[in-house]
Amino acid sequence: MEYHVSLEQYRVEYFDEEHRNWFLHPNLNLFRNLSRVIVAHSPAASVLDVGCGTGNLLRYLSIENKSLRLTGIDLAPCERVPGIDFLQGDFLETKFKKTVRRVGQSCGHRTCT
Repeated sequence: MEYHVSLEQYRVEYFDEEHRNWFLHPNLNLFRNLSRVIVAHSPAASVLDVGCGTGNLLRYLSIENKSLRLTGIDLAPCERVPGIDFLQGDFLETKFKKTVRRVGQSCGHRTCT
């Protein structure tokens, strides 16, 4: 199997310029469904959002369930939010202190290949 990876270039204006509509109008149905699946599996789960962007999904999850342990990682910096750990860096290069059992990405604003 062959993989082709091209990294987008991140600037301060990246989210406003490239994905403005997505971040202004998050897919709440998607967030709601993901929340239900996570809580059904484990009400006190640890969630890692790879490519979290501005952290909208994690912010939603933190409001819906205070028992979740939430972490987001993205190449771009993210504004700090109480109860959510944000990491800046490349997921593939980051050494995590805890074991990650499942990894996901919502892929709601672009095509994933």
